[in-house]
Amino acid sequence: MKNVFQNFSGQDYIQGACLTLENAKKHIQASELLSKESNFGIAISHLILGVEEYIKAYILLCLNGDNNFINDEGKIELFKNHKFKHSHISLFLKAISNSEASKFEDLKTKFSTVS
Repeated sequence: MKNVFQNFSGQDYIQGACLTLENAKKHIQASELLSKESNFGIAISHLILGVEEYIKAYILLCLNGDNNFINDEGKIELFKNHKFKHSHISLFLKAISNSEASKFEDLKTKFSTVS
């Protein structure tokens, strides 16, 4: 599988991200339906799977801009190992938090004023 990534184009990563986002949405929808039926354990499982898929999509989008965003071993783990994605949930949530967004805006402002 390692050699597969050497032939990936930016479009392959974007297409993979789009498919992964659709899968994430389906897991989240399943979670919502299951929670309405008071099947909370299974609902949480689908919620976790959905978040893992969002992480995979985010990484695929990052790979579109930088093929070395993660190494080839990490790319393989991204597709076959739940532990890899699960361990990145907290990093993902932190990255999309308001405080991290504020830090980004501060840096953007700082560097846009430097001429």
